[in-house]
Amino acid sequence: MCLALANAALYLVLISFVLYISSYWSVQLATSPRIPKALNILNRAGEDLQATGMADVGCAIDSMPAGVLRDGGPGGHALQQPGLERTAE
Repeated sequence: MCLALANAALYLVLISFVLYISSYWSVQLATSPRIPKALNILNRAGEDLQATGMADVGCAIDSMPAGVLRDGGPGGHALQQPGLERTAE
């Protein structure tokens, strides 16, 4: 029983970490109101992770260099500029 609880806690931390990293990028790069359903679900999972406080768990075990997450902001900002979405057509 104790091993099962430890295993469940470990998986909870692992899933929180994966959602934390994935949703950070997906929220930054979501440029259109017509985003695919899978991306919409990932964004919603990230918002829920933040609302419940589990984002702190994902952040605590994050070992990525600071520049990796920092570059998501300017990349997302550049994609949200008017006209850039039309150039991909």
